[in-house]
Amino acid sequence: MTPLAAELSRIAGRAFAAEGLKTGILDADLYGPSIPKLLGIEGKPAVREDGIFSPHRAYGLAAISIGSMLTPGQAVVWRGPMATSALRQLLRETDWGGLDILVVDLPPGTGDIQIS
Repeated sequence: MTPLAAELSRIAGRAFAAEGLKTGILDADLYGPSIPKLLGIEGKPAVREDGIFSPHRAYGLAAISIGSMLTPGQAVVWRGPMATSALRQLLRETDWGGLDILVVDLPPGTGDIQIS
């Protein structure tokens, strides 16, 4: 079953894109990333020579998720600084282009990702 927050993020992102806004979606749910599945994204994102990610493109959205970088069934057990660092890398080291809006899909609760 798809988490409601991820589904709402997908719907909001597609609605913004349908209105002509350059829209990105960042799957910040490192422990249960579902944006790749919701957008039909397969494979790892391209990485430029300088180490910057090129986001996936689907339904008029630029999207990046740790989920598309993991092997199927691979668990993520990062906590604290490691999780914060991973999120920071996804946000800052992705070539988003000239976005008008970035939708961030956060995990439920008040854990390390939300606090940072």
